[in-house]
Formats: sequence, structure tokens, C-alpha cells
Amino acid sequence: MKKFLPELIFSSAALITSLMMYQSIPAGTELFTIVMVLLSFYYFPYGFFYLNEISFRQIFRRKTYQNISRWRRTGVIMAGVVFWMLTFGITFKVRILPGAAELLIFGLSFGLVMLIVLFLRFFKSKNKDFYKRMIIRSCIFIVLGIFFQATSYLTIIKNLYSDNEYFMEVFREYEKNPTEYNKLRLEDELIHHEE
Repeated sequence: MKKFLPELIFSSAALITSLMMYQSIPAGTELFTIVMVLLSFYYFPYGFFYLNEISFRQIFRRKTYQNISRWRRTGVIMAGVVFWMLTFGITFKVRILPGAAELLIFGLSFGLVMLIVLFLRFFKSKNKDFYKRMIIRSCIFIVLGIFFQATSYLTIIKNLYSDNEYFMEVFREYEKNPTEYNKLRLEDELIHHEE
């Protein structure tokens, strides 16, 4: 349990700050972004050590890596990148930033391939605990990724900015007619709303 404490802390903080954000508590959006960025960097580049359960003291010891196969090393690096992509994709989607869909689609695509490989390795491997944890973690990320990919921007905006009727009107107009002018109006209103 102690090995997974930082991940639990970051995940809990992400949940709490997302609730703060949806309740329009001041600085909720900024705190959510900071926590999600910290969580994503925890998975990549540090994910290789974390997911292999290598403590900070063992990082520079050669014998630490002797029992880790090349396939596992490659898989764990891929898993860290996938979790990083999905975490950033969720953050971008909630913050209504460009690139959210791409990050989520790439993360989900690689994540599903990774999940299939994890299941295959689970049945062939003697170390079932490692693969069980990775499968559970991957399933959680994939479900969250699918949820946020399926959630429309209008739904997010309705939840975050429902108190601003003008902003909602500008967004509906942008969805009907996504011209550059309407995009600029939307971005301008979003910036002024956050100030």
C-alpha cells in the first residue's frame, strides 16, 4: 500500500479539485490543472520506476534491473506514456483546450493494445500480481478516457460555466457555425470568465 500512496494522493487530490472546479470554488480549475500535471509527470518519466516498484534508493543499482525483462521494460515505458497521454487528454478536455481529442484517441488506442498484451502476459507469466495491478490501472484509465472522449464540450461547459448565459449563447453559436470569428469570441469569453 505504501508503494502506491503517491498515486492515491494525486488521484484523490484530482477528484477533490475536480469537485471544487464543478462547484465554482475559486482556484478550483487551477488546482485541478496543477494536480493533473503532477499526476501525469508521475507516470512519465517517473512511471518506469514507479510501475516496476523500484524505490528511489534502488534506481542507480545495477542489480535492480537484472530481474526485469526487456519486454517488461518496454511495456512499462509504453504504459507510462499511455497513462501520461490519457491524464493530459482528460486535463485538456476539462480545460477546453485544443488537442484533447487527439491525446485521448491516441491514449485509448495504445491503451487498448497495451491491455490486450497485458492480458496475454498475465496468463503466461509467473508474476501475476504485477500484471493484475497493471490491468486494473489500465482499465481505470481506459474507462475514464472513454468517458471523457464521449463527453461533449457543451456538457462540460454547461457544468462549469452554466452561470454565464452569454458564454453559453456564444458556445451554442460556435457549435452551429464554427467560423474563426465565433472561435475568437468563444476564446475571448472563456478568458474573461476565468478572470
